[in-house]
Amino acid sequence: MFEKGESIEFKVLPCYGGFSSYSFVLILSSLHVAGFTMNAALVKDSEANGLLKASLDNHSQALLSSWTTIPDPIAKLVNLSFLDLGGNNLYGYIPPEIGKLNRPEYLGIAHNNLFGSFPKEILTLEIIQLIDFTELSPKETSLLYDMDFNISHHQMGDLVVTVAEDIHYNYLSHTPTLISLSLFRSYTHSYALRINLFAEMGVAQNIIDMDEGNLEIGMEYRTVSGVAGPLVILDKVKGPKYQEIVNIRLGDGTTRRGQVLEVDGEKAVVQVFEGTSGIDNKFTTVQFTGEVLKTPVSLDMLGRIFNGSGKPIDNGPPILPEAYLDISGSSINPSERTYPEEMIQTGISTIDVMNSIARGQKIPLFSAAGLPHNEIAAQICRQAGLVKRLEKSDNLLEDGEEDNFAIVFAAMGVNMETAQFFKRDFEENGSMERVTLFLNLANDPTIERIITPRIALTTAEYLAYECGKHVLVILTDMSSYADALREVSAAREEVPGRRGYPGYMYTDLATIYERAGRIEGRKGSITQIPILTMPNDDITHPTPDLTGYITEGQIYIDRQLHNRQIYPPINVLPSLSRLMKSAIGEGMTRRDHADVSNQLYANYAIGKDVQAMKAVVGEEALSSEDLLYLEFLDKFERKFVTQGAYDTRNIFQSLDLAWTLLRIFPRELLHRIPAKTLDQYYSRDASN
Repeated sequence: MFEKGESIEFKVLPCYGGFSSYSFVLILSSLHVAGFTMNAALVKDSEANGLLKASLDNHSQALLSSWTTIPDPIAKLVNLSFLDLGGNNLYGYIPPEIGKLNRPEYLGIAHNNLFGSFPKEILTLEIIQLIDFTELSPKETSLLYDMDFNISHHQMGDLVVTVAEDIHYNYLSHTPTLISLSLFRSYTHSYALRINLFAEMGVAQNIIDMDEGNLEIGMEYRTVSGVAGPLVILDKVKGPKYQEIVNIRLGDGTTRRGQVLEVDGEKAVVQVFEGTSGIDNKFTTVQFTGEVLKTPVSLDMLGRIFNGSGKPIDNGPPILPEAYLDISGSSINPSERTYPEEMIQTGISTIDVMNSIARGQKIPLFSAAGLPHNEIAAQICRQAGLVKRLEKSDNLLEDGEEDNFAIVFAAMGVNMETAQFFKRDFEENGSMERVTLFLNLANDPTIERIITPRIALTTAEYLAYECGKHVLVILTDMSSYADALREVSAAREEVPGRRGYPGYMYTDLATIYERAGRIEGRKGSITQIPILTMPNDDITHPTPDLTGYITEGQIYIDRQLHNRQIYPPINVLPSLSRLMKSAIGEGMTRRDHADVSNQLYANYAIGKDVQAMKAVVGEEALSSEDLLYLEFLDKFERKFVTQGAYDTRNIFQSLDLAWTLLRIFPRELLHRIPAKTLDQYYSRDASN
């Protein structure tokens, strides 16, 4: 027996086996039974199928009124809340008995062959939330007149309807509670009528397309002409827009999202974010939404883990969005950009002292397969923060602005082991509370990697420009992103560029990297550290090569240092930070910072030359000065470059360590440091 208050859902699904099939599927989950009980045997599949067969599927006698009465199993359920009879080849008209079902929140009778006027008894459906009349065949289009849209006095949420004649906005204008209106394939012959329709309606959310004299909202197509890799090709599409988001419904009822990549007349090429497996040209329908891809953003995203499409995967509560933002972002007016300055401290000496990163800078990490770029990225996330000094002191200020630092981490094409490493490291070391983590796994659809960095950057822009935070964005691995871009380009049969990559890859990468920066009048900033793995350690590969043209320097991870068990294996000689000069010095780090960095570079370069000369002439042929450079070279790599994965050095500790190494040389050999600076720091003990 059904108990009072039990919730059940009744749904009649379409049968794809020919018109003679009488098998229906009953889903009992969302029907609200209150105040009565009934025999459960009455709704068993065998009995229900028999009753429904006689009343719903006698289309072989097309002129009979096949829906003159509500079938017994439905009529007795007066508190039915969900009724879906869509796609069942119903003939006849809707009977007035529909008014007996005074509780439904959803009524779906789309894709049937019903005709005749729609009964006014529909107005008794007082709490209706959605009525779907799509692609019916009414004998007359008096639906909008007969109903007079008194639904405004009820709780109408969405209306989906097909009509073929003029839409009289007089009736629609009295529907202030209507939230979404879809008039599929509806034609109006008066332009003024179309304008007045939406000018006078109290509609809050609409997807509107008035292209070519017609009013198309949420148009659905079953015109898939081909599938190529991650792409779906559609024909006979009216008014598709570039980068428009589409909803793709497969034959099994599942829904996927896609984006229009190319428009050619009535032909549209759509990239599917969740992959094209299972998509066919018989049962797949595509709905054009008229919207670009947007992602929900909120301050609550800090401390959460999402997949590459921005959906939570950490079993936490749903995110309550504070805004929906276009993932492509908007270009920053160059005149509104503020020059990057002030340093972001990573806690790694070779970066902080010799390749300092300014707030708002974009600087990539050039790595290769087998090198510890993931470990370095995790270490930066653990240790990164703002440099804040107390007045007339070398100490860091631990509170205040330090709390405004956040990290957005996006991993693309990583394996499960790497994903678990990042999750575990952030959670165990207490940095997760300030990190928003996006994970696109290697077994996820390749096309998803195209949107992952954009979703991450959109989140970062919200945190920076709306919440006033200084955000560090780490993107790994941009080589996987470039490979996904190449795959899409190949599927579109575009003319390939270098090594098969599309000719527009430079522009595409720029749309990602150029979203870093600072905006005048906004407190926050976005700093980017994209990580690239160079195939075969080839720095001339198109991905690192083009990246180097766009970004403001690079940090180079060296395989030879890694093979010598030096961590982090950062080679400072090919590394460069072009904006370092604006992030260091008195008032930001320390007055000796630039001079110390220059002297370290010079001495290390000379030491490498002496080491190469030693291999040719032997150590006996070296001068005493050469031996000093060899000593410096060895200690620089063992004490300054080498640093534990959990060893954090603030900028002042790193500078003091650098002075310890420079004291190997007499003052007269430190040519790049002014005498005034030498007087202050050369003889000073490192502990002071």
